[in-house]
Amino acid sequence: MLLLHAIDNLRVVVGGRVGIFLTGQRYQVEGYRQAAQFAYDDEAIYVGARLLDSQPRTIVGRLGRRDSNLGADELTFYVDPYHDGRSGYFFAVNAAGTLRDGVLYNDDWNDDSWDGIWEGRAHVDGEGWTVEMRIPYSQLRFRREDSNAWGVNFRRYVCRTKEEDYVAYTPKKASGFVSRFPKLSGLQGIVPPRRIAVTPYTTTKAEFTGHGAGPAFALLPCRRCMSSWRRRGEFHMVDFLTFAGVDPKSRGQ
Repeated sequence: MLLLHAIDNLRVVVGGRVGIFLTGQRYQVEGYRQAAQFAYDDEAIYVGARLLDSQPRTIVGRLGRRDSNLGADELTFYVDPYHDGRSGYFFAVNAAGTLRDGVLYNDDWNDDSWDGIWEGRAHVDGEGWTVEMRIPYSQLRFRREDSNAWGVNFRRYVCRTKEEDYVAYTPKKASGFVSRFPKLSGLQGIVPPRRIAVTPYTTTKAEFTGHGAGPAFALLPCRRCMSSWRRRGEFHMVDFLTFAGVDPKSRGQ
């Protein structure tokens, strides 16, 4: 993976092939300049953004669980790989590096229950902050074509002023979101990969069983638990191995 704090030097080299830079749209928000650039290779698309801020010490970055809305400075990248104007994905990184993602559908709707496998980084400096993303093609759905064109959009959120800015925004009295995305063209020779996911996991089981008459503090499990443990390879816990009080009648015996 290639992720750099200085996005001006972002270059992707895979097998001698240099990814082509696609100039992002530059825009102005109340004195805050920002710029985005793209690069790609045979496995992923890379997004780099420089977000200038006249008051870098007031940039808000909060760590938290993935997909949490933490009230922090954030950059969101929207992409419509099918370029159908109705569906797509979004990937967000806040100034502390917390990630959010989800899917877009029906042009205006979104669902953040989808969790893709991708990488994002953020870095705050004396001029503002930078964002870098690496999104594998395995997480996207797109057609196999000689030259692909995708719809893309960006959203920047400035926490201290509660400002939002989009490359392509939806007016308050209008509808449609994905259908308004500008076109990102020039993605040549990329191939949708096969999607096979393997998720290793382990399971455990606890079983509480009674025991017959015997000493107050038995040290061996009952036969049923021992035989079940050997047969199935699972861990069992019996109730007489837990902490218990001492019977006053047994004192001094």
